[in-house]
Amino acid sequence: MHGLVEAVKEVFSAAEHRQCAWHIYANFRKRFSGAKFENLFWRASKAKTEAHFNIAMKDIEKLNPKAVKHLMDRDLKTWSLDFLRVHYSSCESVENGFSESFNSVILDARKKPIISMLEDIRIDVMKRMVTMKLTGQGWNCYSVCTNIRTRLNILQNEQRHWHVVSCGGMKFETRKMDESYIFDITKKECSCRLWQLNGYGCVHSVATLAFLNVIPDGAYVDPLYLAAFFHNTYKKSISVMNGMNMWPSTDFTPPLPPKKNARQANSLKNKGCF
Repeated sequence: MHGLVEAVKEVFSAAEHRQCAWHIYANFRKRFSGAKFENLFWRASKAKTEAHFNIAMKDIEKLNPKAVKHLMDRDLKTWSLDFLRVHYSSCESVENGFSESFNSVILDARKKPIISMLEDIRIDVMKRMVTMKLTGQGWNCYSVCTNIRTRLNILQNEQRHWHVVSCGGMKFETRKMDESYIFDITKKECSCRLWQLNGYGCVHSVATLAFLNVIPDGAYVDPLYLAAFFHNTYKKSISVMNGMNMWPSTDFTPPLPPKKNARQANSLKNKGCF
């Protein structure tokens, strides 16, 4: 696995490498279990600023100093939002949800021989391409995709708890009790860093835009979230093809199942399979 990670870094040198925080936590809880450790781990993982990250780590240190060392050795820039790049990926996720979703779809397919497995995957992808293409068929190219619009609507409901103060220029201070964040509308940056991470905004950006009577539309959302990009993603289709009964025969040796190792053979023998 380590060799694969290094190979990916070499081939995609400019790409940001992230680890799944769920996998980090799965190993973490083997040594440091309990609800307090779990809550503090996720606070550290989803901390968007250095101040919030340090507070979470200090609280973990109070419980067990060894827990902090364990996490610090796991390459912080790959699993905590505080250390992730901004203005590049427009993704604030720290979990490997995409791969887990794919694994759940191919749960039955991956038990089959490789050709049958690939055929099942091809059919699933073909159907999904058509479904997603029909989903966005009526969307205006310059409108924000439905899922992002839903998230912005949630932020618009939350922004009423925040008070916006103008400094007279294009910078604003968004406040709620003892919390305060700087919002720069020209640079499209918020000091909480969430807007730069997710590409569509945070409660502070939405509150400031509401203060200015501006709707958070395509001008303030990363172009990746516009319907035009959605249409472009699903404009192609997977070609149909005949089943195995129509495939031309060849002189090649057909693929065989992998050989059973000694451990598997003993396991089957113990179960009375042969």
